[in-house]
Amino acid sequence: MRVKKFRNTNLPAVLESVKREMGPGAIILQTKKVRGSGLTGLIGRKWLVEVTAAIDEQASEARLIPSIAVKSSTTGGRVPVLDLQPALAERRAPAFTDAPISGGQTSAMETERVVGELQGLRDVLGCLWREMRERAKTAQTEVALYPEPIESLFRHLLMQEIEPALARHVADAILDEGVVEPNMTEARAISILARLTGSGKAVTLGRGRRVVALVGPTGVGKTTTIAKLAARFALVEKRRVALITVDTYRVGAVGQLQSYADTAGIPLAVAANPVELRQALEGFIDRDLVLIDTAGRSHRDELRMSELKEIIEAAAPNEVHLTLSAGSRYADAMEIMDRYAPLGFQRVIFTKLDETPRHGVIINLAVAAQRPLSYITTGQRVPEDISIASGDEIATSVMRPGVALPGGRAGA
Repeated sequence: MRVKKFRNTNLPAVLESVKREMGPGAIILQTKKVRGSGLTGLIGRKWLVEVTAAIDEQASEARLIPSIAVKSSTTGGRVPVLDLQPALAERRAPAFTDAPISGGQTSAMETERVVGELQGLRDVLGCLWREMRERAKTAQTEVALYPEPIESLFRHLLMQEIEPALARHVADAILDEGVVEPNMTEARAISILARLTGSGKAVTLGRGRRVVALVGPTGVGKTTTIAKLAARFALVEKRRVALITVDTYRVGAVGQLQSYADTAGIPLAVAANPVELRQALEGFIDRDLVLIDTAGRSHRDELRMSELKEIIEAAAPNEVHLTLSAGSRYADAMEIMDRYAPLGFQRVIFTKLDETPRHGVIINLAVAAQRPLSYITTGQRVPEDISIASGDEIATSVMRPGVALPGGRAGA
């Protein structure tokens, strides 16, 4: 009998090596994980799968490693299905059922082989289970492998476009707490997501003037959001507010903001360059709040982004709020945040929550940006459809889609 050890980064690759070198009659004596040596142990994977296999070269007809087909559960099943039909077919091979057994030595040999095969099969299944679980974690796949109702919670978070790693963090936390009742898992998920999202940090006015600029890509609703904030502070908070727009590129942008300003009785200045912007700010030195509406810029247009940076540097605002649409894809929103980072934005506004039933991207970005949210908007009405971002309300809207987000005061 020939015995040899095989190593590779995963079990299927090791089994393929065993089958290729020893043939289908090999016996798996042991399966375990071992630490890799050399670069393998230092870079990337630190562990290898080691299989000890043996072959009785006198018994070439034996079928000692049944083939196991692994099916992916594509319908949301908790555990990938192992198709044992090929194994059962080989178990009916003449080598095990029809071959005559004569003599104690032959019987003992056959018994040893069967025992070895069963032990090897047990090791293979155990290793497959551990590897699938590890792959699910490291690859951040949608294979949950959670008990009900935590698995339903996990898949609901994915449907709400919560990133897999974040969804797994929530599910693992609830699993560790031993929470299993459906109503309790939802409540715990809301609590965890709310904590991760954080409380909104709104514009707060004190003594002296405060200058606030909104930046963001085209089409996210900066101008409407500026109008809502201006109307809230001027009409509800009774503060002296002024508006400046540097959006002289978009047709109708100045006229749109002028209409809002006239309705609320708020002065508006138009600045086409940094010099005019500084002059406009000097003219509003006596105001409590000056809101600056910037032109939408493609985050991939380096020249326009450079111009926008000059505008922000000239304004030297107390706060810069990055404005994003709640309907943005996570990867796109992350790219936008990276490109706008040189502008030094401190807070994030999410608009158009009424246009998508999935608000997971808000929580994803709140965690990734490591900057507080400030406001959310839920419609076009000025000034009604704006409120201070609330981690509890956003988390609830993720867990209970369709629940209306209430409005709120724009300032503290």
